[in-house]
Amino acid sequence: MHYAFRQDKVDWQLWVEDGAMPLPCKIVITSKEDPTMPQYTAVLHWTTQTPPSAADLAFNPPADAHRITMAEIKTAAGKGDAQ
Repeated sequence: MHYAFRQDKVDWQLWVEDGAMPLPCKIVITSKEDPTMPQYTAVLHWTTQTPPSAADLAFNPPADAHRITMAEIKTAAGKGDAQ
């Protein structure tokens, strides 16, 4: 199957395999912001016979990684309250 989509700044196309395992096999993205309309093309190859192990999916941050602390933003009384 072939799908084509248009947006303001980009067009993109997606090819999907027919059959029992309908996986994406090709994608083309075209930029419309540049008059030369450059494209990015990716051809995808899937390995479905060997499932990934838990170790393959585990997050292992690099040694120099730092945790990002999320903070709550408190609004002043009466400002930003939903009405």
